Amino acid sequence: MPKRMKTKKVNRYYCDYCGKSGGSSYHMKRHEKSCTLNPDRVCRMCQLIGKSEQLPMTELLQKINTSYMKLKKTQEDITKEDHQFIAKLREITSGCPACMLAVIRQLNVFVYNFNYKSEVHQIFKD
Repeated sequence: MPKRMKTKKVNRYYCDYCGKSGGSSYHMKRHEKSCTLNPDRVCRMCQLIGKSEQLPMTELLQKINTSYMKLKKTQEDITKEDHQFIAKLREITSGCPACMLAVIRQLNVFVYNFNYKSEVHQIFKD
């Protein structure tokens, strides 16, 4: 006699901010608290690197000059503005790569010279 096919219904949980999904409500709640698109996020990286205080996202976003989002014409302009923007981000986020990424994502800008992995490596190297 052939084996019967089994069916199973499972719950899938989704982040309200970025749409990431998972099978565990605990892990998705944990993700949602620190999601880089969450305007009220709690930065786990700030806690990990021992930063005493995390600025609220609204305050971080207000400190960034949004003129960066102007249309750029040459590769030289892009590189110069990216470096200035990243330097400003490092300053206002006290070098926290996760907070830097959150600002970039919430402003919805593309920064050519930002590399999250190398920023994380540098912060732990220091």
